[in-house]
Amino acid sequence: GAEVCVISKMPPGAPNCTTRAWGGFTYSTDETADELFAQIVETGGFLSNQKLVQVLVEEVPRALAAMAELGIEMDEPMLSAPEMPGIVRWSYRGKDSGQTMTDLARGAAEDLGARFLCETVATRVLTDEGRVAGVAAVDLKEMKPVAFQAKSVVIATGGGARLWPRTDNPEGTTGDGMVLAYCAGAELVDLECVSFGFPKQRLSEVFDAPEVPCDPLLDLGHAHYFLGGVKIGPSGETTLPGLYAAGEVSGGLFGAARLGGSALADVVIFG
Repeated sequence: GAEVCVISKMPPGAPNCTTRAWGGFTYSTDETADELFAQIVETGGFLSNQKLVQVLVEEVPRALAAMAELGIEMDEPMLSAPEMPGIVRWSYRGKDSGQTMTDLARGAAEDLGARFLCETVATRVLTDEGRVAGVAAVDLKEMKPVAFQAKSVVIATGGGARLWPRTDNPEGTTGDGMVLAYCAGAELVDLECVSFGFPKQRLSEVFDAPEVPCDPLLDLGHAHYFLGGVKIGPSGETTLPGLYAAGEVSGGLFGAARLGGSALADVVIFG
């Protein structure tokens, strides 16, 4: 029965990290949940909030069932690729990757009455007496300020990999949500943990070189995923009453590193 309005600074149809996802989805059954739990915690250097990890591994089967109800087609589960960590993780591969998931989820939300306002950038989370009261924003089409009164606000703005000159993230992933949450008084966590991708050949050249390269090693790769972000609890709640965070903008689930395919699971379960 809640009235829901989704605002985005990007124009309609603009790509995001979910639409660009290739469809790998971390999978476990009741029988393999404990092993997946251990894998996520170990991969993250034991920095993960293990309460969040427990929610993830328990909810994966139900999340996949919910996706199927939306009409998202899935292949049969398959073993992880050999180069992936561990041996018990499975993946579902969506036939049309994250774009289909995004389109169908948006359609379902609109059918339930949710409104979508594109090219509207949030500038501040409004608070009153220590809890959320709404959002201040700017309509980029009209260049006019706009305000939304709300008892609850969910930040789902993605990560901040576009802060680096070399990245595989689309425009828009500039860390806005973390700034909004922090300025409103919410806590952040693990901001030092950012995932970078490196071509194997380039890494071999670095480690086989007779001398340490003068160029920073990060310049050899590309920023891929923000592991830290807004600190959340098992229901996505932040340390500011009424404020929630979902997806890559949140932090604490993965710790220092994550398994391939776990980002989509995070989006569906905590988003």
